[in-house]
Amino acid sequence: MAYHLRRLGGGDEQQVVITSHSPIFIGKVADDLCQIIRARRDGGITVLGQIGRSVANDVFAEGLAFKKYLEKFVNDASISEQKKAKAKELLADAQNDDEIAAQEERFRYQLWLDSERSAMFFADRVLLVEGATERALFGWLLAREWHDLTSHRIAVVDVMGKFNFHRYTALLEQFGIPYGLMLDDDQDKQHHKAVNEMLRTQGASHRLAPPVFIPTHMESFLGKSLPGRNDQKPVQILRELEAGGLAADKLTALKEKFCEALALT
Repeated sequence: MAYHLRRLGGGDEQQVVITSHSPIFIGKVADDLCQIIRARRDGGITVLGQIGRSVANDVFAEGLAFKKYLEKFVNDASISEQKKAKAKELLADAQNDDEIAAQEERFRYQLWLDSERSAMFFADRVLLVEGATERALFGWLLAREWHDLTSHRIAVVDVMGKFNFHRYTALLEQFGIPYGLMLDDDQDKQHHKAVNEMLRTQGASHRLAPPVFIPTHMESFLGKSLPGRNDQKPVQILRELEAGGLAADKLTALKEKFCEALALT
């Protein structure tokens, strides 16, 4: 249906407008973000969020912001060369041509905005987390012990790694979607310091609260050691939850941080 409606709208003197509550349908137009309009009620008034053609380029350019922070980190003479190794590697992988890099950013959004992540367009609050482990953890808790929070219509979105938070925040800002961030602080070691600094200081009109950083990482915070392979961690965390292997006080402390990130009282 999405394909045929877009084809119809591409004809001369024709325009198609369709309303939908389907994240699956929204995911079909992720290759053209300007086609998406988000409507929300604010004090009885319908407010629209949309990205214009010129603004879309700014969103893609914002995706390159991390490069600037890496450059600043690498050029800091007070930081040893050993600590800069990973940052230099990341910079070497970045595209030097701004036009090519911006095009690559557009492709990233096409790949990432699948039907599951597109649910954020229908949420009242969005929590951005690092990966699938956190998404599995919070999804399980919201469906059970934390069911009292579901009335807030929260979407938990996995950004696929700390280096992608700024790409999602740029998108959420343009659509006017309230959001929060939760991520590991990784003790501000090496290149993590550059990422954390960027997320702490970036401008935000629709961010609900300052980013919430988990001391070291989620595993140590919960007092559990998970498998080294990332693809095994979501399964292991669910196994621990089902078996009651996570201490109640740890989960209470985690819920407090969850609520802090989304400004829930």
